[in-house]
Amino acid sequence: MLYPAVRKRLVLLLVLPALACGSVPDPGAYRCVKSIVGPNESGGVIASAGSVAFVGGFDTISVFDLANPASPTPLPSLPYPFPVLGLAVSGSQMVVTSGQTLAVYDVSNPRAAKKLGELSSGAPSSSALVTDGHWAYTGFSGNVVVYDLTGSVPKLVTQFGGLPQVITSLALLGSALYVGGAVPKSLAVFDVTSPAQPQPMPSVDVKGYIEALTLDNGALFAFTLETSGDPRAQRFDLSAPLAPKLTARSTDVCGCSAFPVTVQTTALNGHFLAPQVKSVGGWPEEKIATSSAGVGGLCLPEEYTIVHVHSVGDVVVISGQAAIGFLAP
Repeated sequence: MLYPAVRKRLVLLLVLPALACGSVPDPGAYRCVKSIVGPNESGGVIASAGSVAFVGGFDTISVFDLANPASPTPLPSLPYPFPVLGLAVSGSQMVVTSGQTLAVYDVSNPRAAKKLGELSSGAPSSSALVTDGHWAYTGFSGNVVVYDLTGSVPKLVTQFGGLPQVITSLALLGSALYVGGAVPKSLAVFDVTSPAQPQPMPSVDVKGYIEALTLDNGALFAFTLETSGDPRAQRFDLSAPLAPKLTARSTDVCGCSAFPVTVQTTALNGHFLAPQVKSVGGWPEEKIATSSAGVGGLCLPEEYTIVHVHSVGDVVVISGQAAIGFLAP
């Protein structure tokens, strides 16, 4: 027979680990906690540093503190002289592209971001953008453009690829650069060990046009459209980063756009998330062959299409046109 004090300690030992294991929010339990709609809102590409989200707009970058997932807090916006096409963050450094310019900001203090340098002309770029803090890679038509960010002014180092279609998405893992959209039905891969002299690697058949790429848990995830317009989620094993292997694809189908467009996807608590016109769909990363489940329900008004999805901690930020929404457990 156990004494009450001993029994109580045993109960705590059993219950506390269970609570800890169940502390990761299930995307299926998410709801819309806030939406912002208006002609002055951003609705563009999203990036983050810590618990702060940045949303690109027409002539500004909106900033939100998401430390409290249930109550997103607007911070002073960051003026930008052109429509923002791309945002990418590495550490406390944010790269912004507009098609006319490429600028680098220190966002360690998100209430007062400081511009570190800007290439104000001759900066071909797009919304397909990644950075490791030293180098920035951005798509421009069918080329990848490489910038060195270490000087007072970003420097265009090289362009490469000459790929047949517009680049829709980039992902960077060490010296492996993954390029989506530029080669029909293929994932292009480059070795950027020497960023000034990238080396093409064998491409991978993806059975569709890549709209967006996301890295998570040592794997690469792609959101693709087949020629019929059917969307798919696909997972690639990156045991050999320069030779990704397609291991699974979802069964989801729907009538969506049949042409490659630039959207943004993300990963959250072991799920791959992608925009599905009016809502967000989520696939378990380890069981991606299953159908997607809705995340957060309808958050933006019916007339708005969700284009970008980005996770910041336990918050999912969505945007499209002139609207921004926040999903949280």
